[in-house]
Amino acid sequence: MTISDPLAPDLRTLIEAAVEDTLTLQQLNALVKLCHSMAAVALRRKIAPVMLDSGVHGTNYRDLAYDCIAELFQQGENGSLLQIRAYFQGIDRAGSSDQELLTHLRRIVFTKVNHGVVRFYGEADPDLGKILRNIRLSIQALRNFTVVERFGETFLLPAFSPSLENLPPFGREELERTLRGDARADDHVPAMLAHLSRLLRGQHEHSRLVSLTTVALTIKSIYFTPERVDPGHVAVEDPFTVSEILTLVQSACSEVLGRMAAEYVDSGKVEREMFRKYTLVVEKNVALRFTGEESDGHSLFCGLKSLVPSLSEAEYRVTHRARLEYLSRLAYKRSVEILRMNS
Repeated sequence: MTISDPLAPDLRTLIEAAVEDTLTLQQLNALVKLCHSMAAVALRRKIAPVMLDSGVHGTNYRDLAYDCIAELFQQGENGSLLQIRAYFQGIDRAGSSDQELLTHLRRIVFTKVNHGVVRFYGEADPDLGKILRNIRLSIQALRNFTVVERFGETFLLPAFSPSLENLPPFGREELERTLRGDARADDHVPAMLAHLSRLLRGQHEHSRLVSLTTVALTIKSIYFTPERVDPGHVAVEDPFTVSEILTLVQSACSEVLGRMAAEYVDSGKVEREMFRKYTLVVEKNVALRFTGEESDGHSLFCGLKSLVPSLSEAEYRVTHRARLEYLSRLAYKRSVEILRMNS
């Protein structure tokens, strides 16, 4: 769609009117029509493959598109379009070309579509909805993937990894076949993502950007593989959410490290600021052990080096390694005890 399309008449005037709260009914209808057209196209591209895979048919994209953009057109007390107004107030509209304004509008519409798609998956395919929810919770808590938006599609990229997006992407079947080499049907979602992270980082033939939907469908396929002896026992619903695991682990680490602070800090063995960094590294390390991520990138050394950029491996081995490994063992043991008590 370009700015000259009949669905986008005088877009600059529409946006300025929305920001200034002077939209006429005709202008409002034109803006709704444009946003709806964008949303419907994005929805068809996102949902059609998933619905085919899940066996759900008869999706009314037009109605669903209206549901997705409804929030954009919620009005304040004075009739202003609160979200569109706030969004475009933060943009240099005068310095933007017509095409750039259209791109900005498309971006906010696609954001609403992404949220709507997750809701739709949860209703049309509850298992897929749970997997998508747990993927988002895992990424939000562990930050081991970066969420990237490309042309209205949501992709995952291993954190601090080059995207290799000039290479061909993984196909759905190839990704599933490769992931099955490490993943098991009783792995919870964080562990699945840990396997995926190692898989993507360890190869150089494909792009490391993978579609969120493709990842969710791949995990679902592994969970519900026909070859399972006990197909009813799958890890779609984690016994703890990732945030609950991290809360319990943080409690255990705080208890252990608070007790050990006297031995290290008060005795002068470790400066208080360095012990604070020990605490952050140990909490992260222990949490990742419970959620399945065991990549070298999350080792104790790498964790401390991220907080002390000048740290060398030699200095780490001599000064910090034994302390961190000992504190991690204590914190992990206490975390196991607390998780068992709360399970």
